[in-house]
Amino acid sequence: MRNTSGPRERRYQEVDPSQRLVASTLERRWNDTLLSLEDLKKQYADFEQQKARVARGAEAKVLALAQICRACGTPTTQARRSQANLRLLIKDITVEKPHGARQAILHVRWQGGACGDVIVDLPRPRAEAIRYPEPIIARVRDLAKQ
Repeated sequence: MRNTSGPRERRYQEVDPSQRLVASTLERRWNDTLLSLEDLKKQYADFEQQKARVARGAEAKVLALAQICRACGTPTTQARRSQANLRLLIKDITVEKPHGARQAILHVRWQGGACGDVIVDLPRPRAEAIRYPEPIIARVRDLAKQ
């Protein structure tokens, strides 16, 4: 005939009667630990699901930002619209021009709080832009002496 008692009951019966109190205490702790483990697994699964939702939300924001940046670079986008898009992204810009340099440093503070520097070359003064190159001026001076 087959024993119909469950595995816990069999283990309990196999334990020496003098040790049954210890065995039941250990089994109770074991069961409590298993319940705690199941609870932690459920919390972890909930956390992973929430993290995935946040990542999907952040991913959507990044894609929207990429579309704005892509739209700014197209020739069909009006300058006014590009400026409006940039205002959504940039909080402020501070310009620094070192003395005697032909470059300016733009300190850009983005809406998210990040900061970055951009170095841009400044255009030449108008007088220099329309002036003939130095070799031509030297050649004209040489010819004027003759």
